[in-house]
Amino acid sequence: MRNLSFFKKFNTPLYNNLDLSQKKVLAYLSLATKITDRIFVKQITSDYFCYPKKVDKKIILEANKKNHLILSYYTLLKNNRNDIVSFRYEDYYQKELGEIAKYLIFAAKECGDLDFKKFLYQRAIHLIEGNYKESEKTWVLMRTDYPINIAIGPLLTYHDKLFGVKTYYSSCVYIRNLSKEKLYQKITKKIKKNFLENVFFPSDVTPRKEIIEVGDIYVYGGEVAKMKAVAWARPSNNTDCKDVLNKYGAKKLIFENAIAERVKNYGVLVYKSLFNQSISLKDLIFYTQMGIFLHELGHGYAIYSTSKERLKDFFWFFEELKSDVFAIHLSPYLIEYKFISEKNYEFLIQGLITDIFSQYQLAKKVPERKGHAFSAKYLFVNFIKDKIFQKKNKVFEIDFEVLKKKSAIYLKEIQDVLANFSYDEALNFIKLIEEKFDEYKVYLKF
Repeated sequence: MRNLSFFKKFNTPLYNNLDLSQKKVLAYLSLATKITDRIFVKQITSDYFCYPKKVDKKIILEANKKNHLILSYYTLLKNNRNDIVSFRYEDYYQKELGEIAKYLIFAAKECGDLDFKKFLYQRAIHLIEGNYKESEKTWVLMRTDYPINIAIGPLLTYHDKLFGVKTYYSSCVYIRNLSKEKLYQKITKKIKKNFLENVFFPSDVTPRKEIIEVGDIYVYGGEVAKMKAVAWARPSNNTDCKDVLNKYGAKKLIFENAIAERVKNYGVLVYKSLFNQSISLKDLIFYTQMGIFLHELGHGYAIYSTSKERLKDFFWFFEELKSDVFAIHLSPYLIEYKFISEKNYEFLIQGLITDIFSQYQLAKKVPERKGHAFSAKYLFVNFIKDKIFQKKNKVFEIDFEVLKKKSAIYLKEIQDVLANFSYDEALNFIKLIEEKFDEYKVYLKF
């Protein structure tokens, strides 16, 4: 076992509460994530992610008729003379996956929690076999207070710009903030009991295919996170485990330190530019966290249809926007449920809007965030048009009452896109918003 000194920078209460055995588990899992990163880098620096360099979509679609693995979530493709052949991830990345499995097994042997130990052993085997269903089920259904968790595997599809189906390897290990989880669990249960049935769906919106109902969503205030992103969500129905996730909901993860970092780097500037009010960094981080939690809930609620195939790489534009609008729309109900006060609701909205516009700033450096940036553009255009944002003394004031009414209309519009729009219709929608944003952004000072 390597020395644990590389964790010294995580000299935090959550880390310091771990015993030596748990710190070893954390270290082994962190080493596993480093290898996962190596696979990820190989994927995104290849010619066309998982596709041949000179790619013809029609040829790929024809090849898929003969071989269903061509457009599998877990294969990469190569040209072979006049044919396209597929390689299973577990074969192509055999060496790296073997190393990851080794560290997962080391962690399992050190782990004193039977449920988490079971998951680690399963995941080690399934990463090598390429069959994730059983370990996904174990992960989703885990009911344990063990303070460490990990998400690892080929999970999300942001980088597939061609068909929006090829997954890339991602991972993170984190320390759970159990006290914070309990608060979020209370909110989630209240929402599940009251909000979904009575409030959410306008009567004239008919969801296609299915509605994924959130079961138990845990939001972790982790203090060890490999990822640069502040929020990381499990896949919904784009993996072999879709029956499990559809039935039990998806876990969502939030990393406290990454949020704080983004608030410091972008949020403070954006908040001052938009509102120029007095708020402590600690409070801004807290309300941003709460807003992102509501955003993550939005990924589990509402329409989820075959839109991913229809909208391809634009799917994420509208999925992220839907979740942002959901968070804004849901926020007033936290007052009704007595989780926050009216004043804190206003801070929550400001924190949420600040984070949305921070994504717009971040997307200038990180292209993968451009879906989030579109959300900022859409909301800014509508906030100006509907006079939710009104410029006074060089800063914006929010008309919260108008926002409460309009958020339902925005949500309906975005759900309609997800449920009904074609690729070309979505593209035209995006172009229109971006044209309007370019016209209005003179109001922005960042």
